[in-house]
Formats: sequence, C-alpha cells, structure tokens
Amino acid sequence: MSLKKAIAIIFVILLIDQISKFYIKTHFALHHRIEVFDWFHILFVENDGMAWGTKLNDFISGISDRTAKLALTLFRIVAVVGIGYWLVTSVKKKSPNILIWAIALIFAGALGNIIDSTFYSVLFNESYGQVATFLPESGYDTLFHGRVVDMLHFPIWKGALPDWIPFFGGDYFTFFEPVFNVADMAISTGIGMLIVFNKKAFDDFGEYLSNKVWDYAEKTGHMSESNPYITVDNLTTEIQDALNGKYMPDDFYGLRTPEGQHLIDDIRKEINKLPTDYFELKVNRPVELQEFSGAILPEGYSDQEVLDALNNAGVEVLGNYNRDNMSATLQETLKNLTNGKNRFKTPYMLGLAGLLGGGALMASQQKDKKEVR
Repeated sequence: MSLKKAIAIIFVILLIDQISKFYIKTHFALHHRIEVFDWFHILFVENDGMAWGTKLNDFISGISDRTAKLALTLFRIVAVVGIGYWLVTSVKKKSPNILIWAIALIFAGALGNIIDSTFYSVLFNESYGQVATFLPESGYDTLFHGRVVDMLHFPIWKGALPDWIPFFGGDYFTFFEPVFNVADMAISTGIGMLIVFNKKAFDDFGEYLSNKVWDYAEKTGHMSESNPYITVDNLTTEIQDALNGKYMPDDFYGLRTPEGQHLIDDIRKEINKLPTDYFELKVNRPVELQEFSGAILPEGYSDQEVLDALNNAGVEVLGNYNRDNMSATLQETLKNLTNGKNRFKTPYMLGLAGLLGGGALMASQQKDKKEVR
C-alpha cells in the first residue's frame, strides 16, 4: 500500500471522528441522551482520560487530575509521532497491507483524540447544563487540558450477574457500559488486527525475502511485464536450488554472476541470522515444494492429501499472488531449506496492550456508571 492511500484512510477516519464530535459538542448538553435503539444510544460524555474514559491517575496514584491530564496529552503527542514514523517506514519497506491498515487506524484514532485533548479546551466553552459554543471569548480550560468527546453507547445487556461469578457475582452489570467515539473504535480495531492477523502483519523474514528477489528481478531486467509474479516464483525456485549448491545449466536468471552470487550470499546470511526456533518441523518428511494450480504443494501426494497435511501443519496455502502476499508465498517456497515452517510469533507489546485494555475497561465500568447515571 502506498503512503497516499494510508493518508487517505487516516483523513477519512479523522474527518468522521471530528465531524461527529463537533456535532455532538454544538448540539448536545453534557449527558444528553438519544435512544436510537434499545441497544444503541447517542450519549454525550466527556472524559479527561484514555480510551473508554479511563484516566492516568486510575493507575498511578499520588498525581492530580490536571497533572495526569497534561502528562497524558503530552504522551499522546509523542506517541502519535512515533506511530507516524512506524507507518512511514512500514510503507517504505513494502510491509504487508494488513500491517499498514492497522497502523493507519491506530494513528488516525490517536490523532483524533489528541485534537480533543489539546485544542477543545480553547475552541469550546463548557457543556454543563448548556450546549457549547464554538470559538467563544474564552474556552473552558487552557491548552492541553481539553476533554475527549464520547457519544457512542451500546447497552446491549443489563442485569445482575450470577452469584457464582468470582468478585462480581450479584453486581448489576451493563454490557457494554463504556461510552466511546470513532477514534476509540479505530484504535481498538487497529490493535485487534495486529493481534488476529499477527502472522501476516509481522512476516519480517518473508518481507525481506520478497523485496530482495523482486528487486533483483527488476534490476537485472528479468522481470516479465505480462506476469511478474510467475517470474518471481520461478526465480525463487532457482534461488532455492542455488542455496543447496544446484544451478540450472542455462543460468537464465544470472545466479552464477557476481550480482547473483551476492544475492544468494545475502539470503543465506539472513537465514543464518534467524533464531534456531524460528522454524519448526511440522510435515512428516522433507518436501520439495512447487507452485501447482495456484497453491504451494509438495510433490508425491494427491492435492487433497497435500492440503490436509499443510492445514494440519498450520501452513497457509495461497492463491492469486500479488506483491503484498508474495512474502508468505516465498517463505513457504523455501521451506525445505530447514524442513520447517514459520512459527507463530506474537509481539509482547500486543499482549501488554491487551492487559492494559482489559484493566482500562474494568476501571471504566465503575467510572461510567457514575457519570452516565
């Protein structure tokens, strides 16, 4: 995905987020509610904190609300700069589309809430007991002390929890209690995509391999204009043989030339850098992989036997190649070098984000009960 497309995604989300917040702020008094359906309400709530209305001092005791608010706003600004850098570098590296989509969603959501936190305090006056005015003579607070506007409420289920539930049994509970906004949805969706599609998003070795082979084919003039993906697939097969010391007699792709040998050496070095547990043997025997009928299949078995074996091994079978999914295809094509498969890797930061999100959600349940009612 190009940087222009990523910026377009960010712009659309940011536009929807800010239009919805501006409308709520200039048409609703604080805590005004419109019941669209039994399970969906438009409810105007403001908060000084993070997603789902939690505050920094909910986790760190001993700091005032204003200090926590200022620290959170400044942290958001630094974080969104870092996320923006991550997005730009991911685009330049031709990372998988799923990763760029996720980063763009997180960036858009973070930026949307930063606008509230930084500027709304001077762009609007108070909403307590009145509808706020845009660009008043004086705002409701100073710069960097704005409150995030939330309005989406989904009280899908209400009732007392069963007594057998530890700690919360017998308590009155609403699912889903927190009030949130479009920016919160974008952040949560982006993080969810990184967790669910982790293997596709963080395929670093496959990404390196894809770009290396693709660029070599273009640079040496071997890339087919009519079907570049077949070129890359065929070239990858010859690279696989060359890594095992075997070369095609005609050496069509010039792998015996100094430039070709440099490519082979680079790929071999990257393979040697991989941790010993990066690959795990899952298929019963070493397989010679080839491209067959739009899928990567071993020789010597029927199609169904191969598909069953690969599915049992957790190997993704790809068809309809394009440059964005080529990395996974190339990685599977070179699988017989190590007789294994790419193991599933979950970044520890995503696990931490999940824990923090769960804690924030539980804390916000109690907070929103007080604010909404």
